[in-house]
Amino acid sequence: MRRVSSRQRFALWDGFAAVSMESDGDEYSYEHEVMDDATLKRKRLEVRQTEKPQETARVIPAYEWEIDRSEGAPQTDFPLNMLNDDIAVSVLEFCDLRSIRDVMQVNHHYRDLITSEKAGLLWKHILCQKWNWLSPENMRFVDSLGLPTVVARDATTNFALLMTLAAAESPTCIDESRFAPTIWGHALRRMRNRPTDDNQLELETVAIDDGDRAVRFTGLVGMGDRCIRSDHPLPRPERINSNTMFLESLEDLILRYSPLPKEHDDKVEEDLPEWRPFVSPFVTKMEEGRPVVNLSPRLISYFEVSIMSAPVDETTSNAARVLHHGFFRFEQECTAVGLANEYFALHSRMPGWDSCSFGYHGDDGGIFHKTGHMLREYGPTFGAGDVIGCGVDYHKRAIFYTHNGKFLGYAFTSLTDHELEKDWYPVVGIDSKSFIKCNFGQTPFLFDLEIMMEESSSIVRKTIIGSLQ
Repeated sequence: MRRVSSRQRFALWDGFAAVSMESDGDEYSYEHEVMDDATLKRKRLEVRQTEKPQETARVIPAYEWEIDRSEGAPQTDFPLNMLNDDIAVSVLEFCDLRSIRDVMQVNHHYRDLITSEKAGLLWKHILCQKWNWLSPENMRFVDSLGLPTVVARDATTNFALLMTLAAAESPTCIDESRFAPTIWGHALRRMRNRPTDDNQLELETVAIDDGDRAVRFTGLVGMGDRCIRSDHPLPRPERINSNTMFLESLEDLILRYSPLPKEHDDKVEEDLPEWRPFVSPFVTKMEEGRPVVNLSPRLISYFEVSIMSAPVDETTSNAARVLHHGFFRFEQECTAVGLANEYFALHSRMPGWDSCSFGYHGDDGGIFHKTGHMLREYGPTFGAGDVIGCGVDYHKRAIFYTHNGKFLGYAFTSLTDHELEKDWYPVVGIDSKSFIKCNFGQTPFLFDLEIMMEESSSIVRKTIIGSLQ
């Protein structure tokens, strides 16, 4: 039996002599024929005619006028428009977000239904799947930007568009898995008169009066230098580049890189979208006992820390223990609020003492970054009874703080692209007996975040609406 290589057995018609194979038992004979151009064209046409046509996507009929009643057309036994709207919405609640988007793309009737007020419970169900702390039964969702809908004129909130901007992650609570015993070195034990078996857990969560939970430090004040961190980083926008859906038009490129007359200079200096806004819900106020949740796209991440007074007996006993060691510089309590990335050492330093964190310290009112020395005096000192807020303004490329609802100005400005594209976790340095409670949006902020969002609403709206045109 004469063997032939696989390359010759699977030779194509084009550019080669056609191979015809006739089999007779185990013996194969090969006949080679050289065909002219006319024969090759005829062969190709025969092959194309015998190929099955490739199936293309079609719209699933829902309206009566969409159903093809012509002779020979496939008939739909159960048109989707026969379903009651309430039943259809209930069925869609079993679908994930991607499946719902697919339904909107292939069915006009369901696209209208999903983007209307009738599907409010459907979107509230999807919101609760994304952010499990939401409660759709007693919450009202608002969008201060009022993003328009394409088809539904009676809809007040474009949930379909808002969910495409949903942030990948958002913090919900303090990460208790990061609590770890303090490990003291031999020299530090001897200097601070610590027993050798005192590697105990010095952070714990306690219940407070309003039924919520807070964190307290149980070690010696002045010797902790430890931080608590959220379970997830703050939500952040994505940078707009050539790989995203937001592309510069040819006119924008020409205006940016070509010499223009002087009267057009103001158009060149106009703010161009740099970040893709994100959606992360937060409660703005209570209205008739119902929380009002803001779903507006934004470029600002924010959280608040409430510092509550500790019971009198714990404060007194702690002061005596501190004075026993005689380290006068450790007598003053300190709470620090800031941001840190995943490489920040929680159990050995306060926020701002290295390049992995930014901090605002309550004992001196100074801000810290990359060093244990204060960069400058920034705001008032703070302690028990105060509420400190911290946020990142991606449009201004800066980090800011608030004190009891008052904006203190931008503490760290001109953040680099490398810093802005990192994930930043809310952190609180605890060197006091105060109870620490963090608010990531589950309750109304003391600071009016909506007013600050209005300042960048024009660039947010321009970015979103411009991408849809």
